Amino acid sequence: MVTSETLLRRTFDTVDALATLTRPDEILAVASEQFRDFGYSAFVLSRLPRTTSNIEPFILLNGWPDGWTERYVEADHYERDPLRRYCMSTEHVFSWDDIPNDLIEDKRAAAVVHEAGAFGFSQGLCVPLHTQFGAGGLSLAGAGVEEAPGMRAMIRLLAFYLCSAVERTRADTRTLPQLTPRERDILTWVALGKTAPEIAAHLCISDYTVTHHLQNVRMKLGTRNNAHSVAIALRAGQIAI
Repeated sequence: MVTSETLLRRTFDTVDALATLTRPDEILAVASEQFRDFGYSAFVLSRLPRTTSNIEPFILLNGWPDGWTERYVEADHYERDPLRRYCMSTEHVFSWDDIPNDLIEDKRAAAVVHEAGAFGFSQGLCVPLHTQFGAGGLSLAGAGVEEAPGMRAMIRLLAFYLCSAVERTRADTRTLPQLTPRERDILTWVALGKTAPEIAAHLCISDYTVTHHLQNVRMKLGTRNNAHSVAIALRAGQIAI
């Protein structure tokens, strides 16, 4: 068992390292190593939109196993995820055991926790974040974690430095062509999970016009599809959820 003093020293070493990194892969590697010291084998740093049919564009740093990310998206767990729902209603760092019972009594909510267990995650910790990214959170998971004194405070500190490090990776997106107000409106609705016909009806324009605007967005941002456009526009600060 690593002592609290050792964990604190390593935490400050990691903070110093994060202050110098600008590549997502390096940030992911350093963060993963530090969280393993705390006993957590996986983590994710994400924005938390009010609603979405696809969480992937909102993920800022993904340290989950690929299989769990795929299953989470495929099962549409986001809407009923008790961790996400509690994260959006509190400012305190909390463990999975701290989640109120009324958030996990629903079958679909309970399924999120149950399926996480199949990936070896029996314990977890969440840090709600309200930063330049908007509402978000750092979620860690593992098995057999023994919480050391002061560990939550150390992880909360790391969460904010992770946000700062990820912010620096967005620097290369700030020179992108600017989207028009209409393009930003349409892309924001896409980020919220709306289809082209739904967006057209809401904005009182044709489906063709919506599709045309989204094509222009892809050309401006150099993106492959709408989900990619949402991810790039979010990171560049051209849309906000």
